[in-house]
Amino acid sequence: MEEYASEQEQVDELKKLVKENAPWALGGIVLGGLIYFGYTQYQGWLDQKAHTGAAKYELVIAALAKQDRGEAQKQLTQLQTDYARSPFADQAALALARFEVDKNDFDAAKQHLASVVDNSKDPALQEVAILRLARVERALGQRAQALALLDKAKGGRDDAVIWEVKGDLYADAGDIKAAQEAYGKALSGAKDGMVNKELIELKLNALNGHVSAEKKP
Repeated sequence: MEEYASEQEQVDELKKLVKENAPWALGGIVLGGLIYFGYTQYQGWLDQKAHTGAAKYELVIAALAKQDRGEAQKQLTQLQTDYARSPFADQAALALARFEVDKNDFDAAKQHLASVVDNSKDPALQEVAILRLARVERALGQRAQALALLDKAKGGRDDAVIWEVKGDLYADAGDIKAAQEAYGKALSGAKDGMVNKELIELKLNALNGHVSAEKKP
């Protein structure tokens, strides 16, 4: 009852405002009411879309847990068609890409990751996709493409990760000096949990040992 009384008081106050002011005030009040109504309706629609998108994402994860690639792809396609602006579409694509990498199907993984890189509206998810796609390109032997991708990455807190992957690519190509510099930057910019410092140090020491061996007469 108190809630109803409060609403009724607001209506009465609104009527009083219209009566006391010039007729032109009515247009503004009605417009304001329509804007508010439209906003609340829009927010409700967004909430429903988010809820449905989340449910579709969960179906993708459930299908992957069952090793059902076909069902996962079906749900991902629906997400990308009906909820393209939702982060759940990007997250589902990343999950399916990870599944394909585990199956050594790097071409399929590349397709999923590229879709996130090209279409995501979320900078953080796009950055994740760039880093993962660079690793996939490396696995496919496409070093130039991988390095070009990493140059698009904005970095920030992932700078150390970017430099580690660059170091791997330079090492693959036999560019020892560039690899050493990249690993050094990865170590200097590393933060707890971002990269495996010990692993990078092992890579760097291996390169240093290789250089020392080459210098021996």
